[in-house]
Amino acid sequence: MVTHPETVRNALANWITSQIDAGKIVFVTASDATVATLLFGSPAFGDAVDGVATANPIAPDAGAIGGTIAKAKFFDSDDNEIVRAR
Repeated sequence: MVTHPETVRNALANWITSQIDAGKIVFVTASDATVATLLFGSPAFGDAVDGVATANPIAPDAGAIGGTIAKAKFFDSDDNEIVRAR
């Protein structure tokens, strides 16, 4: 098992979350149909505390179509996919 001191956990969390400042999260179905797209502000997250970063407010998607969400995709401000979560 590997553990990191709090300063390292915070630095890692801050670096990762900074990649999606002014980016977006797209919720999709199992067949990749978009259910909703939410835009992050800049900064998207507050500074990490104890290795945990908390998102700043995110506005709802007024055009969301609904459906069963199977995964989420995170994009940076240049629309590059950063993370895919299942």
